[in-house]
Amino acid sequence: MEGTHGSNNDIRHTGAVRRKGMLAAPDDHEALVLAIERLLADSRFLDKIIPAARRRAEDIFDNRTLIERLPRTYADNEIQKNKMKPKEFA
Repeated sequence: MEGTHGSNNDIRHTGAVRRKGMLAAPDDHEALVLAIERLLADSRFLDKIIPAARRRAEDIFDNRTLIERLPRTYADNEIQKNKMKPKEFA
């Protein structure tokens, strides 16, 4: 289960079913209930999404992957910080 708030919201919409799980907006309790009920009732769907969700979690949160991405993260943050500096007037 994933929320649709923040960075998830830009590529997904409420109630969307993906290969890796289901989504529900933070304030949409009915969608959350429906998603949980489907996970509990549909064992074939659950068997399909568990391995995909596990791979995704391992890909995203693996320490080796995080360490490899760290320099790029700092570089990207520095670029953003420089873009946000106010321009000086002559």
